[in-house]
Amino acid sequence: MMHMKCVQNGYCVTQETIRELLHIFYPNGIKHRQQRRLQGSLYLNLGPNYLWHIDGYDGLKPFGICIHGAIDGFSKYVLWLEAYKTNNDPKLISGYYTETVNMMDSCPLRVRADLGTENRYVRDMYLKSITEDHDVQNCYLVGSSNRNQRIERWWGILRTLNVQYWMDFFKLLESNGSYTGDLLDKALVQFCFMDVIQEELDEVRQLWNCHRIRPVRNNISPSGRPVTMYTCPDLYGAQDYLCAVPRANVDSCLEEYVLKSNITCDATVFEICTMIMDDHDFQRPDCDDSVVILYQTLRREILSEISRT
Repeated sequence: MMHMKCVQNGYCVTQETIRELLHIFYPNGIKHRQQRRLQGSLYLNLGPNYLWHIDGYDGLKPFGICIHGAIDGFSKYVLWLEAYKTNNDPKLISGYYTETVNMMDSCPLRVRADLGTENRYVRDMYLKSITEDHDVQNCYLVGSSNRNQRIERWWGILRTLNVQYWMDFFKLLESNGSYTGDLLDKALVQFCFMDVIQEELDEVRQLWNCHRIRPVRNNISPSGRPVTMYTCPDLYGAQDYLCAVPRANVDSCLEEYVLKSNITCDATVFEICTMIMDDHDFQRPDCDDSVVILYQTLRREILSEISRT
């Protein structure tokens, strides 16, 4: 990988030269790598709202469900966790951030995001909401997704708690021919399953924020319930870094973002599904089995209509 980076930056060197240089300048790292004892980087966070980590999660994206979230770096308190048909719309992502700031009348000291274009409006909203007391040069941090370690680690937890079930479920639909990945099937998944998955994400977020994180040996991060660590930092010898935002700054941000629409899929498919439900007097499902039946029924009705035209 280091050799490839050198080539990409215009350096003409051999792989052997790179190996020799690494042994000269990074002998301990080479030794630990050979012993399979690489030490992870140390994460340091001074208190709640010192740094928010935001990111999108694509585990269900092949099936049309896109997730976006934010977590407080100190307490691991999940600030928002949203499912929608996209997590790449900059105005939508900035809406998640701005709604949270609007609710708190405050913003974090720093925000950490990826380099993706979907975060550019978050940066704009953040810089609009902060005051002159902020260190503008260091308050909005960007980098590669795998370096956004707090939320990247939490996505693994979310997969275990919830997303893996839905990945297996949709793959089962795929294996029996009930899902092909085309526009229609993705839209039907979004129409039928979006609200159910969002309800489960809300429940996961609530349960996570109230559960107890056990202490870990050789870890300087605090342990306890995220909601307690987030709201009562003095119990952990820390302080809250939440920064008050002038109302005028918040109001100017509220005019420039978008919220999730009730139309959770392609507008044409949404309209057709709504008409079929009205014609058959279908009700919105209240359990997983009912959602599956609705999905299969709508898919059968629409495909049947297409075959007749």
